[in-house]
Amino acid sequence: FGGGGVTAFAAQDALPNDVLYPVKLATEDLQLGLTSNPADQVDLLENWIDRRFQEMRELTNAGEVIPLESAYRLERQLGQALQIAAQIGDPEQAQLLQRLQLRLETNMKTMEQLRAADPNGAALQTAQQAMIQTHAEVQGALEDPAAFRTRYGAGRPDDAPVQPEVTPGDPPLSTPGASGQGNGQGDGQGSGEGQNPDAGQGAGSGGGYSAGDGTCTCTP
Repeated sequence: FGGGGVTAFAAQDALPNDVLYPVKLATEDLQLGLTSNPADQVDLLENWIDRRFQEMRELTNAGEVIPLESAYRLERQLGQALQIAAQIGDPEQAQLLQRLQLRLETNMKTMEQLRAADPNGAALQTAQQAMIQTHAEVQGALEDPAAFRTRYGAGRPDDAPVQPEVTPGDPPLSTPGASGQGNGQGDGQGSGEGQNPDAGQGAGSGGGYSAGDGTCTCTP
C-alpha cells in the first residue's frame, strides 16, 4: 500500500504520453467512487476537467500530439458531471450549474487558443465540440431544471406507482369465479357460492372479490 501511494502521488503530474498516466486516471476513478455526496462528486469532476485542459495545454506548448483518448476522457467526465448534477435538488443545483457554466466558458477561451496553435488537431477538435455541447446543456438546465432532470433520468416522481414487471408469455390475470370457484385477496372476506352463467354453480372461497356477505356474481 505504501509503494502504491507513492506511485499514485508521483503520477499526479503525469501527461497522457507518460508511463504513469494510467495510474493518474485510475486514482481519479477510485476517488470518485469513494465519494458519496453528489455535489462533492461534481467538484472532483470539475477539477479533473481543468486537469485535462492543463494536459492539453502542456502537450500543445511542447509541440506534441494530444491523444484522442484525452479528449474522450474529457467528454466522459463532462457527461458524468451533468448526470450527477441532475440528482441534486434546488437551489444547490442552480448554484452548481452556474459555477460549471463559468468554468466551461473560461476553458472554451483556452480551447480557442489551443486550436489556433494546432488547428488540425483531432483531439482538440473533439474536446471543443464536447465543451460546446456541454455548455448548451448547462444553459438549458438553468432555463428548465425539470426537463434537465427528465433528460438525465432523474425526473420520475418519488411517489409514482411501481410498474409491474411483465414477462412475455405470462398468462393473463384470471377472473375470480370464472370456473365456478372464487379465490382472491382483498378487503372483503367471504365464503360462499360463485355463480357463472356458463359453468353453473361451484363452491367459492376467498375474499376481496365479494362484498363481504359470502356471495359474489362473477363474470366469465
